[in-house]
Amino acid sequence: MRGLEFSITGLDDHGRRLRDDRRGRTGVAIAVVASLFVLMGREAGTPGGQAFEPAPLAVPAEPVPQGGQAQPTEAPQPPQPAPLAEPAPPQPAQPAQPVPQPAQPTPPAQPTPQPARVAVDPPRLVFGAQAVGTVSEPQTIRIANTSAASFSADYELSAGAPFEPMACRRFPYLPPRQGQSPTASECAVFVSFAPQSAGQQRATLTVFEVDGTGKRTGGSPLVSVELDGEGVVASLDVSPALLDFREPQPSRQRVVLNNRGMAPVSVRAVSVTGPDAARFRVDATACRFGPIAIGTECAVTVTHSISTAASHSAELLIEHTAADTAARVQLTWVATPTPELSADPASLDFASVAIGTQQSQRVTIANVGAGQANSMTVGFAGGDASSFRVGNNECAGTLAPQARCTVEIIFAPTEASALRSSLFVVDAQLKSLLTIGVSGLGSQPQQGAIIL
Repeated sequence: MRGLEFSITGLDDHGRRLRDDRRGRTGVAIAVVASLFVLMGREAGTPGGQAFEPAPLAVPAEPVPQGGQAQPTEAPQPPQPAPLAEPAPPQPAQPAQPVPQPAQPTPPAQPTPQPARVAVDPPRLVFGAQAVGTVSEPQTIRIANTSAASFSADYELSAGAPFEPMACRRFPYLPPRQGQSPTASECAVFVSFAPQSAGQQRATLTVFEVDGTGKRTGGSPLVSVELDGEGVVASLDVSPALLDFREPQPSRQRVVLNNRGMAPVSVRAVSVTGPDAARFRVDATACRFGPIAIGTECAVTVTHSISTAASHSAELLIEHTAADTAARVQLTWVATPTPELSADPASLDFASVAIGTQQSQRVTIANVGAGQANSMTVGFAGGDASSFRVGNNECAGTLAPQARCTVEIIFAPTEASALRSSLFVVDAQLKSLLTIGVSGLGSQPQQGAIIL
């Protein structure tokens, strides 16, 4: 029994030590909390300016042990310091961790180069028949950038091809802007056909990309355009080569254009040049309606207007597609030399001549002009023409320049009075060449005179 009591007593002692240790730790915690409240009260203050006083903390009562008897309360023991912890065994050194570096900014992605692409309109040029040695009117090829790239392009023609391209060399093509059509950046190439021989002519115009120096870059060409034409031998006969408007030639004459070649010929322009071009009027309507077909002809009409000048000269120019140079026709007019007649004597005056008798005189007519007097006729007109007549006449017909002839004039009065008339020399057109005044006095016959 004593052994059992000892055991219980020993257990009681161990329980008290545990309670005392727990109470000490609790007291320390309460003191720490109270100190914190005091500090907080001092800094913030309480309402009414009172310092903060922590309320006393209730200490839990010791539990009553079983059996109904209270154990004597022992004085609280001061808290025992906690036993020092055993030092931890040394750990092996860990390798130093690398210091993280700030992330570098990602460079912007480079744009992917866009391939150059172009479109052409039309993809083929057909010139048709063109006279050898001439140059056709130019046709147009439009080259447009249909890609999103900026680039320069050039072109080349098949070696020896009879085609002549112009413009758009090393042309910079830009991509179309927003809102623009795909063909906003384009260039026009003008191509002419200039065959040097007869027959079908073909060539290729190749467009390719170039760098800033004009050197070809890339591989395949951007696009190709086929060129097609036929060289033919054309010929236009223009006749006559001279239009002479001198009398008796008509003042309105024609120049005939005859197509004797193997291709149609078109008249481009008709004009007159020269110092007296204003004296010639041209009507080329018949040759301007369309091409002159093979084996056909048309006419250009030229009309001359005379003036007081001694001569006119000009040149008719006819530009056509059968040759690079214009056909030329000389236009000329020279005033026709006119005869100029003179009379010796300049007038005739007969003395008194009795009625029933007659008297004659001769007049010499000379041609002192540069032209020949043709178909001359001599006669009287006006006044007392019935009292005068022509006898022997050497001036009928023609009278060359500087030639002379004589005409016999007979005065046979029909009444006793002063009689007058005029002797006229006219040509075939009744144009007066010379006028000579004649006069005489008719008188009564003497008594016993025999009237023949």
